[in-house]
Amino acid sequence: MKKLILASAAATAFLAMPAMADTAETAFDITTNVAETCTIDGAAAQAMTVSVVDAAGEGSLLLDGNSSTQPRIWVSCNYGTTITVAGTELVNSDGEAAALADPDDFTNKIAYVIKLESGSAGGSIPQVGFTTKNGPATSTKSTAGAFHENAKLNVVIPRGDNPKRPVAGDYVATTTITLGAI
Repeated sequence: MKKLILASAAATAFLAMPAMADTAETAFDITTNVAETCTIDGAAAQAMTVSVVDAAGEGSLLLDGNSSTQPRIWVSCNYGTTITVAGTELVNSDGEAAALADPDDFTNKIAYVIKLESGSAGGSIPQVGFTTKNGPATSTKSTAGAFHENAKLNVVIPRGDNPKRPVAGDYVATTTITLGAI
C-alpha cells in the first residue's frame, strides 16, 4: 500500500506541474533617412585696403604691395561632395573711361587670388582656389567624405599680378562658394 500511495502522490505532483508555455518572438527594422545637407556660415563681404605708390617717378601710382585678408568661415556637408569657388575680377565700372584714356599704363580691373582651405593641418577639405589674373575663374575639387571645417578663406591682391596702375574708385568682385552638386 505504501508503494501505491507513493506512486499516487508522484502522479498527482506530475499532473499538478504547469505545462511549458508557448513563446512568441518577432524581429523588425527601425529605419530613417538623413537628407544630404551642406551649410556655409561666416562668408561676408571682404573690404580690402589697397594703396598705391604716391611718390613721383617711374613706379608712381602702381600698387604699393600685396593686400590680403584671411577670414574664417564654417563649411559643412554630411556627405562626400564637391567644393566650387568661382569669381570675377575686381572691376571699377565707373573708371573704365579713365583707364581707356591711357590703356598702356592704367586699368579699371584688379586681379586677386582666392584660396579656401582647411583651418588646420590634416583637415578634411581639399584646397580650392584660383587667380583672376587672366579674367574670371572657377575651381572645383572633390571631398573624400563628410566634413565640418572652420576653413580659412585667403584673399590676396598680389602686386605682381597687377602690372598696370589702377584708376581711382570703388572696385567690386563677386565670389561664390558652392558646396554640393551644382
